[in-house]
Amino acid sequence: MPQHDAEDVDDSQPVVGWDERRVAEVHLDDTGQVTYLALDSSWPEIVSADELGAGIIEAYGAALTVLNEQAVAALENEQREPLPPVVPKVQALRERAERRRAEAGSGPDGHAKTASPADGGPDGHADAEERLEAARQLVDVSRAARQQSEAFGQRMISVRQEKHVHESPDRSVTLTSTYGVPVEFTIDEKWANRRTEDLVSVLIALIDEATDSRRRTDEAIASDFPEIVALVSAGGRS
Repeated sequence: MPQHDAEDVDDSQPVVGWDERRVAEVHLDDTGQVTYLALDSSWPEIVSADELGAGIIEAYGAALTVLNEQAVAALENEQREPLPPVVPKVQALRERAERRRAEAGSGPDGHAKTASPADGGPDGHADAEERLEAARQLVDVSRAARQQSEAFGQRMISVRQEKHVHESPDRSVTLTSTYGVPVEFTIDEKWANRRTEDLVSVLIALIDEATDSRRRTDEAIASDFPEIVALVSAGGRS
């Protein structure tokens, strides 16, 4: 198969996918981005323009499947680091409660300490009120965190379902993507009489446009949910 560079090939080992008829070859980097696309120059003799579009998607999907399998295998072998606290205020309140429990522990003689004015008075009412207020704050922060998590989940469901259409300047090639992932190519039959190299350039430009659309979406989500996005990134999930 004659190979037509989408861009300079990286020295690292790419993840490669082909369609069943081997008219399309797609390379992905470890983030799932297309780094190389090749078409058999004799594709008009093998498939129609519609079948070529489906073949490119098939090759992309094959490469993506391999990449996902590699990611799962790496995750199984990886020693996961503890995740940082999502809400610093929660951690601060927990540390404060732990210090108070330690201070309220046994005295030097091994007996439990009795309340004193320094501890909030003989009956301990002031200290109890303070603990109750700390508990209320924890509940409020936890509720807010849960609401943010639910809103983030709904946002991600929405962006993963939303379809974007990207067209070449002459509208002879159309790419439909969801969250930056190509799901359909529509190619005009007139490309059967044109240079394959030119078609590859158009295809790559549309794929890059879809990738840029996902980047802008990710930036908007990171701006709206900074703490959750930071947690997901620390956990190595996407």
